[in-house]
Amino acid sequence: MEQFWIWLILGLALIGAELLSGAFVILFFGVGALITAVTVIVTIIPLALQILIFGVSSLALLMIFRKRFIKTVSEEEKKRSLSADVDTQLILSESLAPGAEAMVAYQGTHWTAVNLENEELKQGTRVRIERTEGIKIFVRRAH
Repeated sequence: MEQFWIWLILGLALIGAELLSGAFVILFFGVGALITAVTVIVTIIPLALQILIFGVSSLALLMIFRKRFIKTVSEEEKKRSLSADVDTQLILSESLAPGAEAMVAYQGTHWTAVNLENEELKQGTRVRIERTEGIKIFVRRAH
């Protein structure tokens, strides 16, 4: 019974550490520890087998689910963050011809901006994000 508590506490601690790190690696080791805790409470097995169950289940979960989990989370985050950016203002770092595309610095990274105006927007012009499509932001002069 004591081994169950050790695996349970280890699993919860690892899952808690994942919440702080956001790397999507520690999570799977936490779940592996919880799987081992359930196994220990159901049957009596030696420590070496417990460690093997922990290692195999953690690595299997990591290999099967990590890429899928990261993709799902990043797609949802991108959708949420971009839709929240409509009506946000920024300053152009380079001139932008009508209907043209240019790279702009926004939120610490570079985005493709599209000029929706019928006139050139000069470098230093304050613009407003009108809409987003994928990784493109569509801008108009801010009033």
